[in-house]
Amino acid sequence: MNFERTDRRSRRRKIFLVAIAALAVVAAASFLHARSADLRAWPEPAQDTSFEAPAREGPLLDAAACRALAARLPDPATAPVEAYRRFQTGGLAALSASDRAALEERLGPDEAAAEAWFEALSPDRFRGGFAVESTGDANAAADLLGRGGEMTVLEAYRIAARHEHDATNAPRARILDPGPGLAIVESDRTDREADRALAAGQTLRVFTRGAGIVGWAAALPATMLLARETLMDAADVSAPWSGDPGEGIAALRWAEGEIGDFSDAIRDDWRVHRAAAREFYAAMEPGATNGPSAATKWFVRRLGGTEETTLAHVDALFSRLVENAALPYSPDGLAAGLPGWCLGKGRPPWTRDPAGAALARNYLRHAGAAAAIPPSIRLELRAARIALSLRLWRDAHGGEWPATLDPLLDGESPLLLPGDVADPFSPGGAPLRYAREPDGSGWRLWSAGLDQADGNGAIDAFHAEGADVKSSDFVFSSRERQLRAAPAP
Repeated sequence: MNFERTDRRSRRRKIFLVAIAALAVVAAASFLHARSADLRAWPEPAQDTSFEAPAREGPLLDAAACRALAARLPDPATAPVEAYRRFQTGGLAALSASDRAALEERLGPDEAAAEAWFEALSPDRFRGGFAVESTGDANAAADLLGRGGEMTVLEAYRIAARHEHDATNAPRARILDPGPGLAIVESDRTDREADRALAAGQTLRVFTRGAGIVGWAAALPATMLLARETLMDAADVSAPWSGDPGEGIAALRWAEGEIGDFSDAIRDDWRVHRAAAREFYAAMEPGATNGPSAATKWFVRRLGGTEETTLAHVDALFSRLVENAALPYSPDGLAAGLPGWCLGKGRPPWTRDPAGAALARNYLRHAGAAAAIPPSIRLELRAARIALSLRLWRDAHGGEWPATLDPLLDGESPLLLPGDVADPFSPGGAPLRYAREPDGSGWRLWSAGLDQADGNGAIDAFHAEGADVKSSDFVFSSRERQLRAAPAP
Protein backbone atom coordinates (compact mmCIF):
# COMPACT_ATOMS: atom_id res chain seq x y z
CA MET A 1 0.00 0.00 0.00
CA ASN A 2 2.82 2.38 0.92
CA PHE A 3 4.62 1.41 -2.29
CA GLU A 4 1.54 2.42 -4.34
CA ARG A 5 1.27 5.77 -2.55
CA THR A 6 4.98 6.43 -3.10
CA ASP A 7 4.63 5.48 -6.77
CA ARG A 8 1.72 7.87 -7.24
CA ARG A 9 3.70 10.67 -5.64
CA SER A 10 6.64 9.91 -7.89
CA ARG A 11 4.42 9.99 -11.00
CA ARG A 12 2.87 13.31 -9.93
CA ARG A 13 6.33 14.77 -9.31
CA LYS A 14 7.50 13.67 -12.76
CA ILE A 15 4.38 15.10 -14.40
CA PHE A 16 4.91 18.37 -12.52
CA LEU A 17 8.56 18.57 -13.57
CA VAL A 18 7.69 17.77 -17.17
CA ALA A 19 5.00 20.50 -17.11
CA ILE A 20 7.48 23.00 -15.66
CA ALA A 21 10.05 22.07 -18.31
CA ALA A 22 7.44 22.41 -21.06
CA LEU A 23 6.38 25.82 -19.75
CA ALA A 24 10.03 26.88 -19.62
CA VAL A 25 10.52 25.77 -23.23
CA VAL A 26 7.36 27.61 -24.33
CA ALA A 27 8.40 30.72 -22.39
CA ALA A 28 11.89 30.63 -23.91
CA ALA A 29 10.49 30.12 -27.40
CA SER A 30 8.00 32.96 -26.88
CA PHE A 31 10.76 35.24 -25.62
CA LEU A 32 13.02 34.43 -28.57
CA HIS A 33 10.11 35.00 -30.96
CA ALA A 34 9.40 38.33 -29.25
CA ARG A 35 13.04 39.37 -29.59
CA SER A 36 12.94 38.51 -33.27
CA ALA A 37 9.70 40.44 -33.77
CA ASP A 38 11.00 43.43 -31.79
CA LEU A 39 13.77 43.96 -34.31
CA ARG A 40 11.08 45.32 -36.63
CA ALA A 41 8.59 46.68 -34.05
CA TRP A 42 9.72 50.29 -33.94
CA PRO A 43 8.33 52.54 -36.69
CA GLU A 44 10.54 53.72 -39.49
CA PRO A 45 11.53 57.39 -39.10
CA ALA A 46 9.57 59.88 -41.15
CA GLN A 47 11.36 61.45 -44.06
CA ASP A 48 12.25 65.15 -43.96
CA THR A 49 10.92 65.68 -40.43
CA SER A 50 12.72 68.48 -38.65
CA PHE A 51 13.09 68.66 -34.88
CA GLU A 52 14.40 72.21 -35.02
CA ALA A 53 12.87 74.33 -32.27
CA PRO A 54 10.69 77.18 -33.54
CA ALA A 55 11.80 80.75 -33.07
CA ARG A 56 9.77 82.27 -30.25
CA GLU A 57 9.55 85.97 -29.52
CA GLY A 58 9.52 87.45 -26.06
CA PRO A 59 10.74 86.22 -22.67
CA LEU A 60 10.22 82.56 -21.75
CA LEU A 61 8.93 80.90 -18.59
CA ASP A 62 11.89 78.82 -17.46
CA ALA A 63 11.87 76.50 -14.44
CA ALA A 64 12.92 79.28 -12.04
CA ALA A 65 10.18 81.61 -13.32
CA CYS A 66 7.59 78.81 -13.04
CA ARG A 67 8.53 78.14 -9.42
CA ALA A 68 8.60 81.84 -8.54
CA LEU A 69 5.16 82.36 -10.04
CA ALA A 70 3.73 79.24 -8.35
CA ALA A 71 4.98 80.58 -5.00
CA ARG A 72 2.77 83.65 -5.47
CA LEU A 73 -0.38 81.59 -6.01
CA PRO A 74 -2.64 80.11 -3.33
CA ASP A 75 -2.17 76.51 -2.27
CA PRO A 76 -4.43 74.45 -4.58
CA ALA A 77 -5.25 72.01 -1.76
CA THR A 78 -7.62 74.55 -0.15
CA ALA A 79 -9.67 75.47 -3.23
CA PRO A 80 -13.42 76.07 -2.57
CA VAL A 81 -14.50 73.41 -5.06
CA GLU A 82 -18.24 73.66 -4.39
CA ALA A 83 -18.24 77.41 -4.97
CA TYR A 84 -16.44 76.85 -8.27
CA ARG A 85 -19.00 74.27 -9.35
CA ARG A 86 -21.94 76.50 -8.48
CA PHE A 87 -20.40 79.39 -10.40
CA GLN A 88 -19.70 77.25 -13.47
CA THR A 89 -23.25 75.86 -13.37
CA GLY A 90 -25.34 78.88 -12.54
CA GLY A 91 -23.11 81.91 -12.86
CA LEU A 92 -23.09 84.72 -10.31
CA ALA A 93 -26.77 84.16 -9.55
CA ALA A 94 -25.99 80.72 -8.15
CA LEU A 95 -23.45 82.01 -5.61
CA SER A 96 -24.27 82.59 -1.97
CA ALA A 97 -22.59 85.25 0.12
CA SER A 98 -20.28 82.59 1.57
CA ASP A 99 -19.40 81.38 -1.94
CA ARG A 100 -18.42 84.88 -2.97
CA ALA A 101 -16.40 85.32 0.19
CA ALA A 102 -14.52 82.06 -0.54
CA LEU A 103 -13.74 83.13 -4.10
CA GLU A 104 -12.68 86.60 -3.02
CA GLU A 105 -10.37 85.02 -0.44
CA ARG A 106 -8.81 82.90 -3.17
CA LEU A 107 -8.26 86.00 -5.29
CA GLY A 108 -6.34 87.45 -2.36
CA PRO A 109 -6.01 91.03 -1.13
CA ASP A 110 -6.41 93.40 -4.08
CA GLU A 111 -6.91 90.30 -6.27
CA ALA A 112 -3.19 89.57 -5.89
CA ALA A 113 -3.41 85.90 -6.93
CA ALA A 114 -5.27 86.60 -10.16
CA GLU A 115 -3.04 89.57 -10.92
CA ALA A 116 0.07 87.41 -10.48
CA TRP A 117 -1.33 84.71 -12.75
CA PHE A 118 -2.40 86.97 -15.58
CA GLU A 119 0.68 89.12 -15.22
CA ALA A 120 2.55 86.07 -16.51
CA LEU A 121 0.10 85.78 -19.41
CA SER A 122 -0.02 89.47 -20.31
CA PRO A 123 1.16 90.60 -23.75
CA ASP A 124 4.48 91.91 -22.42
CA ARG A 125 5.36 89.00 -20.10
CA PHE A 126 6.46 85.49 -21.10
CA ARG A 127 4.70 85.77 -24.46
CA GLY A 128 7.23 83.29 -25.88
CA GLY A 129 5.74 80.52 -23.72
CA PHE A 130 7.62 77.93 -21.66
CA ALA A 131 11.30 77.02 -21.81
CA VAL A 132 11.29 73.24 -21.30
CA GLU A 133 14.42 71.29 -22.17
CA SER A 134 14.70 68.72 -19.37
CA THR A 135 12.55 66.63 -17.07
CA GLY A 136 13.14 69.19 -14.30
CA ASP A 137 11.86 71.97 -16.57
CA ALA A 138 8.86 69.82 -17.52
CA ASN A 139 8.00 69.12 -13.88
CA ALA A 140 8.15 72.83 -12.98
CA ALA A 141 5.95 73.71 -15.98
CA ALA A 142 3.46 70.93 -15.15
CA ASP A 143 3.17 72.14 -11.56
CA LEU A 144 2.39 75.66 -12.74
CA LEU A 145 -0.01 74.48 -15.45
CA GLY A 146 -1.84 72.45 -12.81
CA ARG A 147 -2.88 75.75 -11.25
CA GLY A 148 -4.43 76.92 -14.52
CA GLY A 149 -7.87 75.44 -13.93
CA GLU A 150 -8.48 77.23 -10.65
CA MET A 151 -6.94 80.47 -11.82
CA THR A 152 -9.11 80.50 -14.95
CA VAL A 153 -12.25 80.02 -12.83
CA LEU A 154 -11.12 82.89 -10.63
CA GLU A 155 -10.51 85.11 -13.67
CA ALA A 156 -13.93 84.22 -15.11
CA TYR A 157 -15.50 85.06 -11.76
CA ARG A 158 -13.51 88.29 -11.53
CA ILE A 159 -14.68 89.38 -14.99
CA ALA A 160 -18.30 88.53 -14.19
CA ALA A 161 -18.18 90.35 -10.84
CA ARG A 162 -16.48 93.38 -12.39
CA HIS A 163 -19.17 93.71 -15.03
CA GLU A 164 -21.82 93.39 -12.35
CA HIS A 165 -20.60 96.81 -11.20
CA ASP A 166 -19.70 98.56 -14.45
CA ALA A 167 -19.44 101.95 -12.81
CA THR A 168 -16.41 100.87 -10.79
CA ASN A 169 -14.51 99.28 -13.67
CA ALA A 170 -10.95 100.41 -14.14
CA PRO A 171 -9.49 100.85 -17.64
CA ARG A 172 -8.28 97.51 -18.90
CA ALA A 173 -6.08 96.14 -21.66
CA ARG A 174 -8.51 95.63 -24.51
CA ILE A 175 -8.69 94.57 -28.15
CA LEU A 176 -9.86 97.42 -30.35
CA ASP A 177 -8.52 96.68 -33.85
CA PRO A 178 -10.00 93.41 -35.20
CA GLY A 179 -7.89 93.44 -38.34
CA PRO A 180 -4.38 92.12 -39.03
CA GLY A 181 -1.91 93.04 -36.30
CA LEU A 182 -4.82 93.30 -33.89
CA ALA A 183 -4.09 96.01 -31.35
CA ILE A 184 -4.24 95.43 -27.59
CA VAL A 185 -4.59 98.81 -25.90
CA GLU A 186 -6.00 100.31 -22.73
CA SER A 187 -9.54 101.62 -22.94
CA ASP A 188 -12.35 102.93 -20.77
CA ARG A 189 -14.82 100.75 -22.68
CA THR A 190 -15.75 97.48 -21.00
CA ASP A 191 -17.15 94.33 -22.54
CA ARG A 192 -17.09 91.08 -20.63
CA GLU A 193 -17.00 88.91 -23.76
CA ALA A 194 -13.93 90.72 -25.08
CA ASP A 195 -12.34 90.47 -21.62
CA ARG A 196 -12.91 86.72 -21.58
CA ALA A 197 -11.58 86.37 -25.12
CA LEU A 198 -8.50 88.38 -24.18
CA ALA A 199 -7.91 86.04 -21.21
CA ALA A 200 -8.39 83.01 -23.45
CA GLY A 201 -6.01 84.38 -26.09
CA GLN A 202 -3.34 85.15 -23.53
CA THR A 203 -3.68 81.66 -22.06
CA LEU A 204 -3.47 80.03 -25.49
CA ARG A 205 -0.43 82.06 -26.49
CA VAL A 206 1.56 80.88 -23.46
CA PHE A 207 0.13 77.40 -22.77
CA THR A 208 0.47 76.15 -26.36
CA ARG A 209 4.12 77.12 -26.69
CA GLY A 210 6.96 75.20 -25.11
CA ALA A 211 5.20 72.95 -22.59
CA GLY A 212 4.36 70.14 -25.00
CA ILE A 213 1.07 68.30 -24.89
CA VAL A 214 0.69 69.03 -21.17
CA GLY A 215 0.36 72.73 -21.99
CA TRP A 216 -2.28 72.04 -24.63
CA ALA A 217 -4.17 69.79 -22.23
CA ALA A 218 -4.24 72.64 -19.69
CA ALA A 219 -5.30 75.17 -22.34
CA LEU A 220 -8.41 73.22 -23.36
CA PRO A 221 -10.44 73.41 -20.10
CA ALA A 222 -9.38 77.03 -19.62
CA THR A 223 -10.66 77.87 -23.10
CA MET A 224 -13.85 75.86 -22.55
CA LEU A 225 -14.69 77.75 -19.38
CA LEU A 226 -14.19 81.21 -20.87
CA ALA A 227 -15.86 80.39 -24.20
CA ARG A 228 -18.91 78.74 -22.64
CA GLU A 229 -19.40 81.60 -20.21
CA THR A 230 -19.60 83.81 -23.29
CA LEU A 231 -21.99 81.37 -25.00
CA MET A 232 -24.29 81.34 -21.98
CA ASP A 233 -24.28 85.13 -21.76
CA ALA A 234 -25.26 85.35 -25.42
CA ALA A 235 -28.03 82.77 -25.02
CA ASP A 236 -29.56 84.47 -21.96
CA VAL A 237 -32.31 86.67 -23.37
CA SER A 238 -33.92 87.40 -20.02
CA ALA A 239 -32.12 90.77 -19.87
CA PRO A 240 -31.09 93.31 -22.52
CA TRP A 241 -27.56 92.96 -23.87
CA SER A 242 -25.24 95.42 -22.17
CA GLY A 243 -21.99 94.84 -24.02
CA ASP A 244 -20.70 94.93 -27.57
CA PRO A 245 -21.09 91.46 -29.16
CA GLY A 246 -19.27 92.64 -32.28
CA GLU A 247 -16.16 93.40 -30.26
CA GLY A 248 -16.47 90.02 -28.54
CA ILE A 249 -16.66 88.24 -31.91
CA ALA A 250 -13.50 89.99 -33.12
CA ALA A 251 -11.70 89.21 -29.86
CA LEU A 252 -12.62 85.51 -30.04
CA ARG A 253 -11.33 85.37 -33.59
CA TRP A 254 -8.09 86.96 -32.39
CA ALA A 255 -7.85 84.41 -29.56
CA GLU A 256 -8.00 81.52 -32.05
CA GLY A 257 -5.13 83.11 -33.93
CA GLU A 258 -3.01 82.94 -30.77
CA ILE A 259 -2.98 79.11 -30.77
CA GLY A 260 0.48 77.65 -31.27
CA ASP A 261 1.60 74.96 -33.72
CA PHE A 262 0.60 71.51 -32.44
CA SER A 263 3.52 69.78 -34.17
CA ASP A 264 5.85 72.06 -32.20
CA ALA A 265 4.33 70.60 -29.02
CA ILE A 266 5.49 67.15 -30.13
CA ARG A 267 8.96 68.57 -30.80
CA ASP A 268 8.97 69.98 -27.26
CA ASP A 269 8.10 66.54 -25.86
CA TRP A 270 10.77 64.93 -28.05
CA ARG A 271 13.45 67.10 -26.41
CA VAL A 272 12.22 66.18 -22.94
CA HIS A 273 12.14 62.45 -23.76
CA ARG A 274 15.66 62.53 -25.17
CA ALA A 275 16.77 64.24 -21.96
CA ALA A 276 14.92 61.59 -19.92
CA ALA A 277 16.68 58.79 -21.82
CA ARG A 278 20.09 60.37 -21.22
CA GLU A 279 19.29 60.87 -17.53
CA PHE A 280 18.23 57.21 -17.24
CA TYR A 281 21.44 55.83 -18.72
CA ALA A 282 23.57 58.26 -16.71
CA ALA A 283 21.89 56.85 -13.60
CA MET A 284 22.80 53.35 -14.81
CA GLU A 285 26.52 54.11 -14.47
CA PRO A 286 28.41 52.60 -11.52
CA GLY A 287 28.39 54.89 -8.52
CA ALA A 288 25.33 56.83 -9.68
CA THR A 289 22.82 57.63 -6.92
CA ASN A 290 19.02 57.88 -7.02
CA GLY A 291 18.91 55.80 -10.18
CA PRO A 292 17.14 52.60 -11.16
CA SER A 293 17.13 49.64 -8.78
CA ALA A 294 19.82 46.97 -9.07
CA ALA A 295 17.23 44.60 -10.55
CA THR A 296 16.28 47.14 -13.22
CA LYS A 297 19.93 47.73 -14.13
CA TRP A 298 20.56 43.98 -14.43
CA PHE A 299 17.42 43.54 -16.54
CA VAL A 300 18.25 46.39 -18.96
CA ARG A 301 21.87 45.28 -19.38
CA ARG A 302 20.93 41.66 -20.03
CA LEU A 303 18.45 42.68 -22.72
CA GLY A 304 21.08 44.80 -24.41
CA GLY A 305 19.52 48.23 -23.87
CA THR A 306 21.85 51.11 -24.76
CA GLU A 307 21.53 54.87 -24.79
CA GLU A 308 22.29 54.97 -28.52
CA THR A 309 19.50 52.48 -29.30
CA THR A 310 16.94 54.23 -27.09
CA LEU A 311 17.70 57.65 -28.57
CA ALA A 312 17.39 56.26 -32.12
CA HIS A 313 14.00 54.71 -31.27
CA VAL A 314 12.77 57.92 -29.61
CA ASP A 315 13.84 59.89 -32.69
CA ALA A 316 12.07 57.50 -35.06
CA LEU A 317 8.83 57.45 -33.07
CA PHE A 318 8.64 61.20 -32.51
CA SER A 319 9.46 61.96 -36.14
CA ARG A 320 6.28 60.09 -37.08
CA LEU A 321 4.29 61.80 -34.33
CA VAL A 322 5.47 65.22 -35.56
CA GLU A 323 4.37 64.27 -39.06
CA ASN A 324 0.92 63.15 -37.82
CA ALA A 325 0.49 66.26 -35.68
CA ALA A 326 0.70 68.43 -38.79
CA LEU A 327 -2.16 66.52 -40.49
CA PRO A 328 -5.88 67.29 -40.15
CA TYR A 329 -7.63 65.55 -37.25
CA SER A 330 -8.42 61.85 -37.63
CA PRO A 331 -10.00 59.41 -35.14
CA ASP A 332 -6.73 57.43 -34.98
CA GLY A 333 -5.06 60.44 -33.41
CA LEU A 334 -1.32 60.93 -33.29
CA ALA A 335 -0.61 57.21 -33.69
CA ALA A 336 -2.30 56.93 -37.10
CA GLY A 337 -0.33 54.59 -39.37
CA LEU A 338 1.99 53.43 -36.60
CA PRO A 339 2.45 49.84 -35.33
CA GLY A 340 -0.37 48.38 -33.27
CA TRP A 341 1.43 48.68 -29.94
CA CYS A 342 1.51 52.47 -30.44
CA LEU A 343 -2.29 52.33 -30.47
CA GLY A 344 -2.39 50.30 -27.27
CA LYS A 345 -2.88 47.01 -29.10
CA GLY A 346 -0.35 44.44 -27.97
CA ARG A 347 2.85 44.75 -25.99
CA PRO A 348 5.54 47.36 -26.59
CA PRO A 349 8.91 46.10 -27.91
CA TRP A 350 10.55 45.83 -24.48
CA THR A 351 12.72 42.77 -25.22
CA ARG A 352 15.23 44.83 -27.20
CA ASP A 353 14.91 48.28 -25.65
CA PRO A 354 13.11 48.24 -22.29
CA ALA A 355 13.92 51.88 -21.50
CA GLY A 356 12.72 53.15 -24.89
CA ALA A 357 9.60 50.98 -24.74
CA ALA A 358 8.72 52.30 -21.26
CA LEU A 359 9.19 55.93 -22.39
CA ALA A 360 7.14 55.38 -25.55
CA ARG A 361 4.28 53.47 -23.91
CA ASN A 362 3.97 55.99 -21.08
CA TYR A 363 3.90 58.89 -23.54
CA LEU A 364 1.48 57.29 -25.99
CA ARG A 365 -0.87 56.31 -23.18
CA HIS A 366 -1.46 60.00 -22.50
CA ALA A 367 -0.84 61.41 -25.96
CA GLY A 368 -2.90 58.98 -28.01
CA ALA A 369 -6.03 61.14 -27.89
CA ALA A 370 -4.16 64.45 -27.84
CA ALA A 371 -4.84 65.07 -31.54
CA ALA A 372 -8.39 66.00 -30.49
CA ILE A 373 -7.19 68.91 -28.33
CA PRO A 374 -6.42 71.51 -31.07
CA PRO A 375 -9.78 71.07 -32.88
CA SER A 376 -11.57 71.06 -29.52
CA ILE A 377 -10.06 74.44 -28.60
CA ARG A 378 -11.00 75.89 -31.99
CA LEU A 379 -14.51 74.47 -31.69
CA GLU A 380 -15.10 76.17 -28.33
CA LEU A 381 -13.95 79.56 -29.64
CA ARG A 382 -16.05 79.22 -32.80
CA ALA A 383 -19.16 78.15 -30.91
CA ALA A 384 -18.80 81.21 -28.67
CA ARG A 385 -18.60 83.66 -31.56
CA ILE A 386 -21.47 81.94 -33.36
CA ALA A 387 -23.55 82.34 -30.18
CA LEU A 388 -22.69 86.05 -30.04
CA SER A 389 -23.61 86.45 -33.71
CA LEU A 390 -26.91 84.65 -33.17
CA ARG A 391 -27.71 87.01 -30.32
CA LEU A 392 -26.86 90.05 -32.44
CA TRP A 393 -29.06 88.79 -35.29
CA ARG A 394 -31.94 87.96 -32.92
CA ASP A 395 -31.91 91.39 -31.28
CA ALA A 396 -32.01 93.00 -34.74
CA HIS A 397 -34.89 90.82 -36.01
CA GLY A 398 -37.70 91.06 -33.54
CA GLY A 399 -36.50 88.43 -31.07
CA GLU A 400 -36.37 85.49 -33.50
CA TRP A 401 -33.43 83.16 -33.89
CA PRO A 402 -32.43 82.55 -37.54
CA ALA A 403 -33.51 79.31 -39.20
CA THR A 404 -29.94 78.69 -40.49
CA LEU A 405 -26.51 80.23 -40.09
CA ASP A 406 -26.56 81.59 -43.64
CA PRO A 407 -27.88 85.06 -42.69
CA LEU A 408 -24.91 85.51 -40.37
CA LEU A 409 -22.55 85.03 -43.33
CA ASP A 410 -24.43 87.21 -45.83
CA GLY A 411 -24.24 90.90 -46.68
CA GLU A 412 -21.49 93.44 -47.08
CA SER A 413 -20.62 93.32 -43.37
CA PRO A 414 -21.31 89.72 -42.30
CA LEU A 415 -21.25 88.88 -38.61
CA LEU A 416 -19.26 85.73 -39.31
CA LEU A 417 -16.61 84.57 -41.77
CA PRO A 418 -16.60 81.10 -43.38
CA GLY A 419 -13.79 80.00 -41.09
CA ASP A 420 -15.90 80.86 -38.05
CA VAL A 421 -18.44 78.13 -38.88
CA ALA A 422 -16.07 75.42 -40.16
CA ASP A 423 -16.23 72.22 -38.09
CA PRO A 424 -12.65 71.46 -36.95
CA PHE A 425 -13.54 67.76 -36.63
CA SER A 426 -15.16 67.28 -40.03
CA PRO A 427 -13.08 66.04 -42.97
CA GLY A 428 -12.70 68.82 -45.50
CA GLY A 429 -13.85 71.53 -43.09
CA ALA A 430 -17.61 71.02 -43.50
CA PRO A 431 -19.63 73.66 -41.63
CA LEU A 432 -20.91 73.13 -38.12
CA ARG A 433 -24.51 71.94 -37.96
CA TYR A 434 -27.20 74.26 -36.62
CA ALA A 435 -30.91 73.88 -35.91
CA ARG A 436 -33.49 76.21 -34.43
CA GLU A 437 -35.69 74.59 -31.79
CA PRO A 438 -39.15 73.65 -33.20
CA ASP A 439 -40.89 76.24 -31.04
CA GLY A 440 -38.36 78.92 -32.02
CA SER A 441 -37.30 79.51 -28.41
CA GLY A 442 -33.71 78.40 -28.78
CA TRP A 443 -31.11 76.65 -30.92
CA ARG A 444 -28.59 73.81 -31.07
CA LEU A 445 -25.16 73.84 -32.69
CA TRP A 446 -23.08 70.71 -33.06
CA SER A 447 -19.85 69.23 -34.42
CA ALA A 448 -19.39 65.76 -35.89
CA GLY A 449 -17.18 64.90 -32.92
CA LEU A 450 -14.36 62.42 -32.42
CA ASP A 451 -15.67 59.81 -34.87
CA GLN A 452 -16.24 62.48 -37.57
CA ALA A 453 -19.76 61.10 -38.14
CA ASP A 454 -22.76 63.43 -37.85
CA GLY A 455 -25.17 62.03 -35.26
CA ASN A 456 -27.60 64.93 -35.78
CA GLY A 457 -26.63 66.31 -32.39
CA ALA A 458 -28.76 63.69 -30.66
CA ILE A 459 -26.23 62.92 -27.90
CA ASP A 460 -23.75 65.39 -26.49
CA ALA A 461 -20.37 63.79 -25.76
CA PHE A 462 -20.19 65.83 -22.55
CA HIS A 463 -23.29 64.04 -21.23
CA ALA A 464 -22.62 60.64 -22.82
CA GLU A 465 -21.27 57.69 -20.87
CA GLY A 466 -18.69 55.05 -21.69
CA ALA A 467 -18.21 54.17 -25.34
CA ASP A 468 -20.90 56.67 -26.39
CA VAL A 469 -18.41 59.52 -25.85
CA LYS A 470 -16.42 58.64 -28.97
CA SER A 471 -19.52 58.15 -31.12
CA SER A 472 -21.38 61.25 -29.88
CA ASP A 473 -21.39 64.77 -31.24
CA PHE A 474 -20.15 67.89 -29.47
CA VAL A 475 -23.33 69.87 -28.89
CA PHE A 476 -23.78 73.51 -27.87
CA SER A 477 -27.17 74.84 -26.91
CA SER A 478 -28.97 78.05 -26.03
CA ARG A 479 -29.98 76.07 -22.93
CA GLU A 480 -26.39 75.42 -21.91
CA ARG A 481 -26.95 76.78 -18.41
CA GLN A 482 -29.79 74.32 -17.75
CA LEU A 483 -27.77 71.46 -19.21
CA ARG A 484 -24.85 72.29 -16.96
CA ALA A 485 -27.09 72.03 -13.93
CA ALA A 486 -27.89 68.40 -14.84
CA PRO A 487 -25.49 65.72 -13.57
CA ALA A 488 -22.73 64.92 -16.08
CA PRO A 489 -20.36 61.94 -16.16
